[in-house]
Amino acid sequence: MDLLNQGVAKMEKGDYQEAAEYLETFIEKEPDNPLGYFQFANLLSIMEDVKRSEVFYKKALELDPDLSIAYFGLGHIYFDQDQLNQATDQFLKARETGLEEVDNDFMIGMCFYLLESTEESLPYFERAVQEDPNRYEFNFHYGLALAQLDQVDEAVEWFEKAKTIDPENGDVYYNLGIAKLFKDEVDEALEILYTAVEKDPEHELAFDAIFNIEQLLDEEE
Repeated sequence: MDLLNQGVAKMEKGDYQEAAEYLETFIEKEPDNPLGYFQFANLLSIMEDVKRSEVFYKKALELDPDLSIAYFGLGHIYFDQDQLNQATDQFLKARETGLEEVDNDFMIGMCFYLLESTEESLPYFERAVQEDPNRYEFNFHYGLALAQLDQVDEAVEWFEKAKTIDPENGDVYYNLGIAKLFKDEVDEALEILYTAVEKDPEHELAFDAIFNIEQLLDEEE
């Protein structure tokens, strides 16, 4: 096993110090190989050394501008720092240079969604749920995007799917309950919101929604 693979193996086992030693030695021996810088950037990212990780991803891309997975890694660095425009650029470059991973499509969707370009997020979320329909976060965020665009019936469908995947998650019950409320299905909405607080007793938004709905119902009597 060569130095690069040994470094990656140590990184995957959580032996970060040894991984760093193998990868640094590999870079010294092969300074023009972008994979050394890429894997060292991954290691630094895991160790939350964000600034150095960014430097090494950029060095890998300087050596190989078509190393799509490095754009993906750099995108995560920016995303985690709430630099959403920069993150979007990197995830899109990853796709343009050949990365067809479902996680990259999802991250593009997340960037557009958080940048309030919800309509632009839809095709990426849709592609994500089509490629991997059993991921909770894919179904849930697709539902959120649809709800934000007032496509409430469709949003309910995807919240229901997310709920099936993770039936203990209070957030999906809350959002499903609010969607039902927009459909004027008040009794069902209230029941679902109560389930949200059962699943997550600290879900303040669900408690507030229940309080407001019950107050309106009392006023109507």
